[in-house]
Amino acid sequence: MAGRRNMQRVLTARSSRILLAGVAFMLVAASPPPSRTAGYVLANIYVASLDDDKACRNLSLSATDIFRDRLPAAEREKYADPAKVQELQKLMEAKLGFKMVPTGRSAGANGRSAELSQADLASLRQSAGIKPGKGIPAFLGTRFAYDSCTNPEDFRFMVKGNELYRGRVAYGIDLDGKISDNDFTGPDGEQGVDNELIRAAGCNFATRDFGNPRVADHVITSAAAPTLMEVGDIDDLADDPEVTISFYASASAIELTGSGKPVAWTSLDADPDARYRATVKARIEKGVLVSEPFDLRVRMREQIVDGYREIRRARIRAVMGSDGNVEGGIYGYHTIASIIDAYRQSTQVGANLTRMSCPALIDAVERHADAFRDARTGRNTAISSALRFRGTSAFIIKPTGAPAGGGGKLMTVHALRRSGPLLFAAAIFAISLTPSFSQVEAEAPADLPQLRRLTQGQYKATIADIFGKDISISGRFEPDLRVDGLLAAGTSKVSLTPAAAEQYEQLARGIAEQVTSEQHRARLVGCAPSGADPTGRACAASFFQRVGERLYRRPLMPAELRLATDQALAAGQALGDFHAGLAIMLTAMMTDLPFLFQVDQSIADPDAPGRRTLDAWSRASRISYFLWNSTPDAELLDAARNGSLMTRAGLLGQVDRLMASPRFDAGVRAFFDDFFQLEGLEGLAKDGLIYPGFRSAVGPAAREQTLRTVIDLLMARDGDYRDIFTTRSFPMNRTLSPLYRVAFASREWDMYPLADDDPRAGLLTQLSFLALHAHEGRTSPTLRGKAVREILMCDTVPTPPANVNFTIVQDVSNPNLKTTRERLQAHLSDEECASCHKQTDPIGLTLESFDGAGQFRTMENGVRIDTAAVVDKHPVADAAALGRALHDNEVVTRCAVKSAWRYAVGRPMAEGEDAVVERLHGRFAVSRYRLRALFQAIILDPAFFRMMPVRTPPARVARAAAVEGKKL
Repeated sequence: MAGRRNMQRVLTARSSRILLAGVAFMLVAASPPPSRTAGYVLANIYVASLDDDKACRNLSLSATDIFRDRLPAAEREKYADPAKVQELQKLMEAKLGFKMVPTGRSAGANGRSAELSQADLASLRQSAGIKPGKGIPAFLGTRFAYDSCTNPEDFRFMVKGNELYRGRVAYGIDLDGKISDNDFTGPDGEQGVDNELIRAAGCNFATRDFGNPRVADHVITSAAAPTLMEVGDIDDLADDPEVTISFYASASAIELTGSGKPVAWTSLDADPDARYRATVKARIEKGVLVSEPFDLRVRMREQIVDGYREIRRARIRAVMGSDGNVEGGIYGYHTIASIIDAYRQSTQVGANLTRMSCPALIDAVERHADAFRDARTGRNTAISSALRFRGTSAFIIKPTGAPAGGGGKLMTVHALRRSGPLLFAAAIFAISLTPSFSQVEAEAPADLPQLRRLTQGQYKATIADIFGKDISISGRFEPDLRVDGLLAAGTSKVSLTPAAAEQYEQLARGIAEQVTSEQHRARLVGCAPSGADPTGRACAASFFQRVGERLYRRPLMPAELRLATDQALAAGQALGDFHAGLAIMLTAMMTDLPFLFQVDQSIADPDAPGRRTLDAWSRASRISYFLWNSTPDAELLDAARNGSLMTRAGLLGQVDRLMASPRFDAGVRAFFDDFFQLEGLEGLAKDGLIYPGFRSAVGPAAREQTLRTVIDLLMARDGDYRDIFTTRSFPMNRTLSPLYRVAFASREWDMYPLADDDPRAGLLTQLSFLALHAHEGRTSPTLRGKAVREILMCDTVPTPPANVNFTIVQDVSNPNLKTTRERLQAHLSDEECASCHKQTDPIGLTLESFDGAGQFRTMENGVRIDTAAVVDKHPVADAAALGRALHDNEVVTRCAVKSAWRYAVGRPMAEGEDAVVERLHGRFAVSRYRLRALFQAIILDPAFFRMMPVRTPPARVARAAAVEGKKL
């Protein structure tokens, strides 16, 4: 029992709960280590160039330029038009005998080249007419190529036109300890900078364009097999005389966001290949990480290259930010052999894409090599260089037997916080390379936030769907954020604060304990250690594989499954209870980002070149949370797995199935609850002396009444959305009937038909709207008008100045101004106030026959209430007439479409999406404003799964006009 209590104390300790950004918990069966392990993601490593227009007299000639110069004058003139460059390249291939033939092999996993034997190579050369010993496997072994890059020695005439970089400033450091006239000055003023690689290749198009930090810092092309870096033994992030840096190649691919950036906090397996492992001593000086010289070999895999970069006497300099990111450089001597290997593998295809001449560049690099002279040939074998990088966080899963970071028995990561070490891992980071010759896809901007936190309702529904409705959820949720009128749009704007992480951990622990309890484990776990599985490893793996797919809404990666199983077994062993170990790891998974957030993963859009679209798993999540407000079911996940969700027919089939389910009602309720901002009714209170009939149960009942109205009209009867503003059929119960002043016999909810001449008609005359948009003891035409404008018409009403005097409006006992209309009119004598009130008050005045609790009245302070007003230049007599005006107003239906779109995609409107709303509104109108048709049209619209940049208008946060709300 003592062991169990100690472990639970570890889990509940505040520092252990905050896993930096709330990522997966990793149990450590050791006491807190004295130092910390930190890491950074270097999203790119590339040859960096500066914005110096005078550094290059011209750009270096490409192979195509050099070839054209050799043509007769007539042909040279013919191909001078840049539009004919592809024709010229084909002519060059034909005349120079370039070859590119398929090998019949497929590339291996994670960008690994296909294996080809010597016999295979000989056969390929013979069939393609390539001389023995010439040509190389290319495109990850799927092609065999012969051209000026694979065999530059055969095309010496192309060794021309390479411009040298003549600027005086370049990235780098003093590598040789000497300062000469030939050295550069660093951007920070450092003297003696050695960087002959930029001198040789700095005027090449690729280096000037892709090497510009403004471009390169936002590009990643080597996601298939990045490099991993770990910084350990950190005692102080500002100054630490002794830390270590370790490098590994990654055996797994890094996940990318729709904007092409690494997803933070992914788990990556370290490759055991010793060639790509290195450890070096380092220090931190004034926040800058500085390493000793060491030899570094990093794997380089991207679209068409499976190679390496080898840097002799490499040195790291990096600035480590408190936000978990890093920025800096790798400075050292690139071996000529690794540079030539990269150029050769790029082939003429890569050279054409990046407008370079491989023979000219290789010659320039060899001529400017300045270190590690070969005694036999007398030639230098390496060239000084400076590589720039930036970093993003991830977890590293080390090979069995590799030393664990931080000294724990299991792999540990420690937060980079000065408040003290945590018992959980902080980051290891993936490094991806951006070779200067890489093809960079020209994709549309994709600044859309990729994470959307589950709302409270989605969280509860998800847990019920995965584990059952009998699993209780006890604890507080961090409030959702309403942005641009919707909580759904706010899900892309909220983060995971330390307080929220603590709350989610408490919720998760309570759920996990129930799932693995004796009462539920037979149904929810389904197995236990046995004679055939004495440790329970197979049972744990089966449980996490099944449950993990539902929690993460995608299959667990092998590393994730292995980690979950290992940690659960280790915890169970420490506690002496197998199921307690499962509970600890299940708690970790339910506090992990892939569960708490919808994570958009993207692929290249086959129907829109240059754009990104959601992958099948992300589509399943987006569809399910839109239509059901909950996690995808097994059938929808199967459609993602088999790829049918990526086809229109498969997508339509799933949409029809989900919309035919009774669970679609729950999704529609969730949308209108958010759209109409009904959550404010849960704790709504009124002055008991003025409105004694407004009890604590009225607010929730009013909320339910409106949602039942929506379901009855739009779902059960498949009615016209516009009729929600004119319907005289209200759901009723005995809690609400006294305020409506109707006799109601049933003890349950039932539909109550109002008379044709009843003053109530439609949503605006239900208690949910009238009471919510009023004060505790009086009405507010301003609040009610503002709600109509902003919620139902998607308009924006400015917030009043802070120095406005509301005394006249608030004085309900004024003998000369007895009605709200009279007091507002007196207030509007201030012209500054009048401009805004003209937008809101006429609408609200038509509703003045209903008091602050939503009860009907005809008199105020002994004076008959006048509800007539002019709204948008149209006379409106009363509340029923206002409902008819909204029914016939296209602005209202267009707003419903816009709100449904923003709700569905979980964010504010993106640039260019006004056209999407117009397209959807047209289809909505054709369907006679049926909600089912609108929801289906949204999902089937080409833009629904497209990753787009967000245009963030001024946010309309709930009750943004706080001053107006309190005083008018």
